Amino acid sequence: MTAKEYLTRANNIDLEIDSLNISIQKCRERATKITSVFSDLPAQHNGDVSDKVGLNVAEMVDYATRALEMMKESEQLKVEITIQIHKMPNKLYAALLIDKYISNMTWQEVAEHINKEYDYTKGVLHDRALSNFAKIIQNILFSFTLLLQTMFYCVFLQSHGCNMGGKCGNRTEDKAAESHEGADAGRAGRPRGVIEGL
Repeated sequence: MTAKEYLTRANNIDLEIDSLNISIQKCRERATKITSVFSDLPAQHNGDVSDKVGLNVAEMVDYATRALEMMKESEQLKVEITIQIHKMPNKLYAALLIDKYISNMTWQEVAEHINKEYDYTKGVLHDRALSNFAKIIQNILFSFTLLLQTMFYCVFLQSHGCNMGGKCGNRTEDKAAESHEGADAGRAGRPRGVIEGL
């Protein structure tokens, strides 16, 4: 994971929240449309209408619940990222990163806020800020990368019918048992009085 990827984690979650909000709005519109279309139908159709509206409401609740969970996750990430940014000795770089990745400003807004030219802010200053920030969080990035590698390795083992504490260990024990059984069988077949190894 790069410094930029670390910084954009919260923004990526915010994009997912936006998608969920769009889905919620579509469910609401669909439920309203169903109600208006079937409002003039005979009473015996009320059950069908209620079922369809109920399904849309249930779906909308699921989306809303997930959106709330992700909002909390996003806020926690932003706090974590902000704390790390404030560890930077260069306060200009820190302001640039907070404006861009926490406040979600455009590059034009960032440039105006730090009183620098647009191209210089987006190009030179941004690259320098990322480089400096990477030094601040290098231990975090290393730990996160190591965690991802470990997770990938576990998934690889499980996809091959093996896990670290179960089947792999059992297979090793089975092979060891087979080796002992083979050795015992070999010794049993030798004539008495023959010394092993001679």
